[in-house]
Amino acid sequence: MCRPLDILFHIPLTGPPKFKETEFVKEAAVPSPLLSQFYGEPQVIQAAVILPPSYFLQPERRYPSVYVMGGWGSTHRDGLSAAQQQRYGMAGFGEEKVFVFSAWSFPG
Repeated sequence: MCRPLDILFHIPLTGPPKFKETEFVKEAAVPSPLLSQFYGEPQVIQAAVILPPSYFLQPERRYPSVYVMGGWGSTHRDGLSAAQQQRYGMAGFGEEKVFVFSAWSFPG
């Protein structure tokens, strides 16, 4: 016996929310010539750059960087969640670091 299936899709009409930058959280958009060539239209890789608390207090200091590529469907906004920050050891784990959360969603 077949039963009808109702599916409700929620598709926002306004697009993604605006990225909220702070003193220590910045949004970066880097043009990618190789992706642009592949897709036949301009492509930009978006990233959230999260700076450590001492970044502006010690401008001469060099920091190690951690690049997080979240996988297909992830966005750079994922790095703003406390759960993701804890997962990648942003606080209380070794020395301070610069974290870069990259987006991997492209057309196609």
